[in-house]
This record gives sequence, structure tokens and C-alpha cells, in this order.
Amino acid sequence: MKEMSAAQKRALELWLESAELQNNFTPMTERKLAERLQAEGYQMSDSQINRVKQKFGWKALLEAKVTASVSDSAEVVTVFENAGLESVIKNTKIDAQRVEILQASTHEAMEILMGRILKKLREGKELNKEETKTIIAIAQYSAVVKDKILERINNLGTHTISSDEIKKQLESVELEFEAEVIDE
Repeated sequence: MKEMSAAQKRALELWLESAELQNNFTPMTERKLAERLQAEGYQMSDSQINRVKQKFGWKALLEAKVTASVSDSAEVVTVFENAGLESVIKNTKIDAQRVEILQASTHEAMEILMGRILKKLREGKELNKEETKTIIAIAQYSAVVKDKILERINNLGTHTISSDEIKKQLESVELEFEAEVIDE
């Protein structure tokens, strides 16, 4: 198998890093990637990137990144470490943990607020304008979250991938990197 050049390796790193939890693991487009590479001094067109993406099986690596980001499979993480891409997984896991902490705190605060408002309603007291707006905002937020959860469950389909299948797919991907030679 042919080796990836420095530009191709950097393109892979940027492409994988762009697929984050916040954007539902959707990587940047080839055009955007070509622009980023050009800004870093590499020359690759979007069509070249697409060919390299197909040739070296980047989609399999992206699927593995998603799996590794949401699981603690040591085998999958080891494959990324061997490919020199362990920072991609580490950064995504850290982001996911931060988001979980923030979401848990936010949900707890909303529950406390709603508890106070419901207590006031049960006591027969009138709600002020701000409390009414709070109820509406929480209801809208809850509906959006519920829709997203149902959509993700629906998109999961009936086929799930086991860690063994992911390991086999990753092992079939061959990456070879050029070593830089320094003349002394």
C-alpha cells in the first residue's frame, strides 16, 4: 500500500478533529479542508482530498473515532495510538465529559427552578412575567431534547456494531507514514 504524504496525514488529522460531539461527528467538507491545508502551507484540492479519503479508508477511521469517543474500548484506542491519532480521541472524550457535566448541572438547576414555580402554583399564587417565560423556555428546551433523543434512536437502526467488528475494520486499514530524513 502506498504511503501517505505529510499533507495527506495532516489532512486526515484535521478532518478527524473537525468531527466533534458538538457537530454530531460530521467532519468538514473537502473544500473547507483544502482551505485549511492551504492556510498551513499544504497544496491539496478538494478532489485530491476526496480521492485520498477513499484510498486510505478515512470513513472507517471516522467510525472508529465515534465509537472510541463514546466507549472505553482499549483495543480501539490502541489502534488510534498506533496511528499517531490518540489526541483525536482524547480531546473528544474530554469535550464529551465537559458537556455531560454542564448538562447535568443545567438540568438540576431547571428542576430546582421548576420545583419552586410549581410550589408557588400549588399554593394558588400568581406567577410573574419572568416565571412564565421560564416555564415556556424549559418546555421548549425539553421538547427539543426529546425530539433529538428520539431522532437519534430512530437513526440507530437495527444493526449495531460490536467492538470486535470495529477492531476488524480498523485492522484492515493500513496507514504508512513517511519518516522525515534530516541530513546532518
